[in-house]
Amino acid sequence: MDLLIEECDSLPIKILSRIKAKALKIPVMMDTSDRGMIDIERFDQEPERLIFHGLLTEYGPEGEIMTKLQEHAKDIMMSLLQFDNLSPRVKFSFSELGKTITSWPQLASSVFLGGAACCHYARLLLLNHKVDSGRFYVDLDKIIDFNES
Repeated sequence: MDLLIEECDSLPIKILSRIKAKALKIPVMMDTSDRGMIDIERFDQEPERLIFHGLLTEYGPEGEIMTKLQEHAKDIMMSLLQFDNLSPRVKFSFSELGKTITSWPQLASSVFLGGAACCHYARLLLLNHKVDSGRFYVDLDKIIDFNES
């Protein structure tokens, strides 16, 4: 395997897939359907890199995170998503979970944008172009000023 594109909603699978990819020195890409966020972790070039850019260090060593998942699942998810960086619409959706909605909304246009961005950066990575680790945003609402009213 040359690249893992992780696109699942299961928090345990998100974590375990990165631990395994890191052990095998396989790069990982992920997109979210909010603000066009693309996550790139180059375990092939940085084998000591912490999973999720070190966003889970407060929960202990990577090998122990799974033991804390059941008790801290919501906090771990908020750490991964960097709650303060979420769009106002998604923040509002989180407050509605279990009340008016059962899962966070994922608009097809946002999902397609993330898929296209992942495809673009995957192609560059696999063709050995310079693609660094990091968290990047293709935020269409910021490109053309979107006034939430």
